[in-house]
Amino acid sequence: MEVLRNAHVTLQLNISGVETIRGVALDDAHVWFAHGDVGELIALDPTTSLRVRTLEVAADAGVAFDGECLWVAAGTKLRRVHPVTAAVLAELESPAGADTSGLAYRDGELWVGSYRAKRIHVIESKSGLAKRALEANALVTGLSFRGDELWCGAVEDDELGVRSSLLLIDQHTGLLRETRVLPAGIFVSGMAFDGAGRLWCGDPGDGALRVVMW
Repeated sequence: MEVLRNAHVTLQLNISGVETIRGVALDDAHVWFAHGDVGELIALDPTTSLRVRTLEVAADAGVAFDGECLWVAAGTKLRRVHPVTAAVLAELESPAGADTSGLAYRDGELWVGSYRAKRIHVIESKSGLAKRALEANALVTGLSFRGDELWCGAVEDDELGVRSSLLLIDQHTGLLRETRVLPAGIFVSGMAFDGAGRLWCGDPGDGALRVVMW
């Protein structure tokens, strides 16, 4: 049975010059996010809220960290990028094509959201080989794992108006287990959990970086 709860935003960061965010990832020390369509990956120190690095990399549909490098979605491509040199170390075709929206990495697999198709694809990160696909039944706007839990950012338009939610999806069946509704006016484009159980979310509308507590 699906559980319905409200999501609580505990922190909002407005970074100077950032107008829209389209992907979020965390490494051991930084929050990384894709800045708009201008081809920038920005690393932020979460303790000071200061920029510490900017990479000139095409990035408009998702960011993930595999323990060593960043995976970045742009157009129909998924690229593995060195976090210091910005060198592209690998390139794969996205199974979602130009509909890519949301990216997560786990145990050698890339989880790729498909916005309009309302689907989540799973591929091998080394070969790009398709393994399976889940029906998300929602317009996917971000993906992240919290331990073994697969969470999906989503947007929907219903009798309550346009709203953004965080969905707990069974990673094997695609069944919806829990919904956490975000406050009105907040949207998600990229999301990543940190080791403290906090979810960092980017907003495509106002460029804010927000933290949601569990």
